[in-house]
This record gives sequence, C-alpha cells and structure tokens, in this order.
Amino acid sequence: MNLLTTTFYIFIVLGMLLILSNGYFAYILISRRMLLRRYCTITVQCVVNAAEGVALLTSGAGRLIIMKIGYDAKTSKRICMFAPWNLLFIWTEPMQALSLLLVGIDRFIAIFLPILYFRKHFTIQIVEVRTFHGFFISNRDDLWCRTVREITFGFSWKMTSLFAQHETFKVVLTDAVLLGGQPELAILAFVLSSERTMQSMMSIFTNVSLINEICASTASVLLYIIVFIKARRFQKTIKIHSIRTANVAFERRQLQLTGTMCISCVLTTVLFVIPACARFISFSSSGRIVPKAELLAAYATISCNLNPFVIVVTIFVLQEDIRKAVLASQPQRFKLLLTKCAPCKCNVFPNGKKRVTIATFPA
Repeated sequence: MNLLTTTFYIFIVLGMLLILSNGYFAYILISRRMLLRRYCTITVQCVVNAAEGVALLTSGAGRLIIMKIGYDAKTSKRICMFAPWNLLFIWTEPMQALSLLLVGIDRFIAIFLPILYFRKHFTIQIVEVRTFHGFFISNRDDLWCRTVREITFGFSWKMTSLFAQHETFKVVLTDAVLLGGQPELAILAFVLSSERTMQSMMSIFTNVSLINEICASTASVLLYIIVFIKARRFQKTIKIHSIRTANVAFERRQLQLTGTMCISCVLTTVLFVIPACARFISFSSSGRIVPKAELLAAYATISCNLNPFVIVVTIFVLQEDIRKAVLASQPQRFKLLLTKCAPCKCNVFPNGKKRVTIATFPA
C-alpha cells in the first residue's frame, strides 16, 4: 500500500470521525434551544467541520474508486473544480479557520463587554455569524467565478454585477459539462486533497486562500491569549459576588467557556496553524505542489482536519451543560463508556474548590 492509498483511507476514517463527532454535536446544540442560544457560534463551527468531514469522506472514497478501476487519464482544471469534494473543500477549508476566529471574537466580546453580552448575547452571535459568513460567501463566490472564467476563456475577469457573475457561472457550467476538458489545462485525474484543490485554482487565488487561513487561525490564537489574561482578572471580580444571581451564573459560564476555548487554542496552534504555514511555504516556494511535498501536504490536511475533533472532545470534557446534554441523549451503556473515557474536568479556573457547580438559568 503506497502513500497515496494510505492517505485516502485516512481521509475516509477522518471524514467519518468529523461527521459523527461534529455532526452529532451540532444536532445536540440545535435540538436544544437553550444551548443553541448559548453556543450559536460553536454550533456554526460544528456544522462547518461536519461539512469538511463529508468532503474528506467523498474525497477519499471517490479517489480510491478511481484508483481501483485503473483510471489514469488526465482531465481539465474546469472538471476538477466541479468535483463534489472540491466544491465542498473550496468553502470548508478556509471557513474552518474563519470559524476559529469567529469563536475567538465572540469570547473577546464576552469577556471585555460582559454586561452587553449578558443582555444581547444571542443577538451578538447572530450578527457575528451573518457578518462573517456573508462576507466570506460573497468574496468566495467572486473568487471562484473569476477562477473558472480565467481557466475557461484564458483571460482575467473584471468585477461585474452579481447577476452577471451568476450568468457567467451558468455559461461555464454548461461549457464544462458539454465540451469536456482542455488538453493544455490538463492535470492528473487524482492527487492529494490539498493538492487537488490548489491545482484546480489559479495560483494567485490559492495563495490568497492560504494566507486567509493562516491569518485567521493565527489571529484566533492571539485573541485567545489576550482573552485568557483578561479572564484571569475577571475571575477575581466574580469571586466577590456571594449571591448566585442570574448575571453571576451567566458570567461564570462564560468564564468557563473562555477557559475551555483557551485550552483548545493551544491544540489549534499545533494541529492547524503550524501545518497551514508549512503547506503555504511548500506551495509558494515554486508556485505549485511538487512531488517531494506530497508527504507534507498529506500531513497538513490530516492535521488541520484532526483539530475540529480535538476541539469537540475538549468542549465535551470541560463544558458541563453540553456534556450533560450529550450524555442524556445516549443509552446507559454509552453513558458509562463516555464517562470512563472522558471524565468531567469542569474546573478550568480553580477557585479553591474541587469542582464548580454552576446554577442553571435560562439564557
């Protein structure tokens, strides 16, 4: 079994892992209105990661099928761009990093503006999600259509109206389906996940996408460092309150969530930021992915997509309300198994007690 086959099998396993973990977490949060209001940004992050899992699963399975039937012909970049997994990767790969930044900004607002966040926390999260996703989708739609236009017709496409962009999309889609590939734009029928997405786009747009991923993930880590320092001071203020009001309970829960996400940011640095930087350096060194960088590309893709699973496990172990909701939906035998495998560690910021029990109030 060569490196390529092994990598595709890992994609399938990792894709199933992301679908089961992040997809189930998203279902738990969406099905419980109170949890959805508390963790709206985390819910969106789980949905994005589950979509990335679908892309990985279809990518690995599809390419293994191609290898088994012995299909080694070349195809055009246009056809490559319309591969089902690439249509998902183009959206989910950068959105993973953007979701990390989105949660970091949400924690920043929760710690630095606690009163405002207590009163309008759900509205603030909705505004954050709409702003980030709206800007990203509009930017990515324009970027993708420009790439297809340039690959198909061989010249740069100037900014046009949104209607004109979608009309061009229809023309290019019809052309790609009816006319097939162009020999001068041919690429291998199957390559690694990160390479396939990169080779199907123009190099300048690929560099922009990688820079966005690196900047967003790095900014999220820096935000968590600032938030963690502020949260340590914020904890001392909360200790003064001896009466358990709804405001104090809410602040304790936000402090707990901030500590949870600060722990996950350390893992994000190792599993996401460093591999993303390595992938960018290997790609930009020659403007394309070279055969010697296949191992690095496979490592970067696997490591970056392992990060969402680690974050979900961290949240399950440290967030008591989410943990209780997950356990309540499981049969008794799975409850015991999960409790043994992931014991509750719900005391991120110690306050002299063995465990902090947070009173539950409607958010």
